[in-house]
Amino acid sequence: MKTAQAWLLDLGPFRVAVTYHDVLEVVAEPVIWPLPIGPRWCREILTWRGRYLPLARLGSGESPFAVVLAVACPKHDDRLEYVAMRLKRTPQLIEVRESDDCDLPEQMMLPADHVLASFRHNEETVLVPDFAALFKIKMVEEAA
Repeated sequence: MKTAQAWLLDLGPFRVAVTYHDVLEVVAEPVIWPLPIGPRWCREILTWRGRYLPLARLGSGESPFAVVLAVACPKHDDRLEYVAMRLKRTPQLIEVRESDDCDLPEQMMLPADHVLASFRHNEETVLVPDFAALFKIKMVEEAA
């Protein structure tokens, strides 16, 4: 049976998972700047290694950690963008088996077109978000 390692990210009211290689760094006590505009869930930026990254807050309440993720651009896998999410606690490394795959739940915290898959973990349905869609990352056409 095939297995894969994934990071379980605790957002507070729900958990999501990302592939092992998508997590670049967990930041404790992140330096954050508020934004006056943007979607309700993304009105902050994170200062990270000389860059400013969009910072998603998909959960509620205090989030003492942020996780920096590498997101591949659609149709252009060798170009990465960096985004961040607030977390309730540090990510947990888990093993996901093929047999854990399940249908998307009827009620989800994310729009269905922003979810790649779902699986069962400890009696809970865990979503695998499409971060490229969520953060509206698009392939930039190169000049000819």
